[in-house]
Amino acid sequence: MKKIWATATALCLGLLVPLAACGPEGGTSYSTPTGGTGFGEYDVDRTVENGGKTNSIVGASFDPYRVTEGRYAVTVADAESKVYFAFGAGKTGIFSVSSEGDADPCVTQLFGNPIGGIRNLGGEYGSDNISETDKNFKYEFKCDERDMEGAGGVLYFEIGISDPASAGKAFGIVFKYEREYVPEQPIETTVIPVTEQFKEFETPSGTLIMPDAIETFSMDFTPVLGTDGYYHKGAADGPLLYALIKTPARPFGYTADDPTAFDTINTADPGNFIFSDGKTYRYNYISFVETYIAHANDAGIYPCTEEWAEFLRLYVTRDAGTLSFIEEKMMKVLPEGYEWLAGCGYYE
Repeated sequence: MKKIWATATALCLGLLVPLAACGPEGGTSYSTPTGGTGFGEYDVDRTVENGGKTNSIVGASFDPYRVTEGRYAVTVADAESKVYFAFGAGKTGIFSVSSEGDADPCVTQLFGNPIGGIRNLGGEYGSDNISETDKNFKYEFKCDERDMEGAGGVLYFEIGISDPASAGKAFGIVFKYEREYVPEQPIETTVIPVTEQFKEFETPSGTLIMPDAIETFSMDFTPVLGTDGYYHKGAADGPLLYALIKTPARPFGYTADDPTAFDTINTADPGNFIFSDGKTYRYNYISFVETYIAHANDAGIYPCTEEWAEFLRLYVTRDAGTLSFIEEKMMKVLPEGYEWLAGCGYYE
């Protein structure tokens, strides 16, 4: 556990005096931050996983300065220290936090709840020198409706120094309202309709080869969409490919010991069958999947249509890391661009 201390006065000519008397901008007036001590004690895990940081705080105990817009006088005692600010925005908008002075500070944004210390690290942003000659930083951030509701309109900032030579040097921290925050237009959800005119079909004789049978599940073919509207194995008139929709069929390498199929996945949970890139589309496939489940035969299959293949593409793209077949075998067995075949089978 590391203790982090900070003082709200500045060292000037060997005397402790308010920063305004010899501050970064001469006669600029700075306030002494109040409402807390500015220090905290914490153990934080910032392990890098999959190119991103896993931020979790263990034993967090913070007592940040609680501030609003304005200029505040601070120093950071040494290169290992930090000082914490809880900025109460009070309204939505684009705000900034910046430094003024000869010290070389940096900022890391933390998100949390003022009650009971930092709730979690919702994100991390390090802002350092603007240039080699300008040691100050400026970081703009937004406080939107979610921030106002989820964190009481309070965002946390961890202020430290980048250069050990700056330890003990006075500098100012400025919180400022920059402009109005205009939220992005929400993505309209498109409910995907079923276009297939379902028909009865005979289950072929032989054995249904599913992706769990990796030794016999040959992928050395290209799926071809036939004139009948269904995908075939290798050619437009080749053997049909069947969508593995419900029990006892098993897509994605699930085994008899783990007979997961789409009828055992909860369609009431929007996270299972709603797909979005967060920017351009949001597709609701819930009723779509339920309709296909209702028309799958007793073997749990239905000939694979183009629209079902598109659903599989979305499903595999999103959940590749959690599907055992995809995770362990897809890259070795499935042709690039046809990973959705892990949701299909064929008869031999």
